[in-house]
Amino acid sequence: VRLIEAYIDDKLREGLNTNTINWRLYLLRAFCQFAMDEGYPVPHILTRMKVLDVPRRLPRPLSDEQILRFEGCIKEAIAQAKAERNRKVAIRDLACVYLMWHCGMRISEVLDLRVQDVDLSGRKLFIECGKESKDRVIYISETAAAALGEHLANREHLDSPYVFTGRDGR
Repeated sequence: VRLIEAYIDDKLREGLNTNTINWRLYLLRAFCQFAMDEGYPVPHILTRMKVLDVPRRLPRPLSDEQILRFEGCIKEAIAQAKAERNRKVAIRDLACVYLMWHCGMRISEVLDLRVQDVDLSGRKLFIECGKESKDRVIYISETAAAALGEHLANREHLDSPYVFTGRDGR
């Protein structure tokens, strides 16, 4: 165990990423388990060694150029759709992107959005149990409202209480 700790310390001093070190530890642990399964004497502690804690990375936002290219691709998909189903999917995608990009909604909030919580004329949405399980009202841009209105007019599952639906529900 001290040898493994020394190895970890050495690799950290070298500047190796914690994910890389963990991957090597996973491989060592798997090899030790294999050796044990084959009947070789391996200290049991080697199959239960702990890996390093990996700090959670904050999401990196897309650059303005990336988001504009992304928006352009979806608009192009709407314009060039050969099948009506593909056009409807692209319209849905554009509405989702605008809600996240213009309004700061999380993907879970977009997926949980219900038709009854949409007020297009007032350009606002009621978000139930958003971040920290709090309800809130989101005011949406004209662009997002127009895209959302077009999606609502073209959506396939009119009987669903959710704004964004797919083959398997929301």
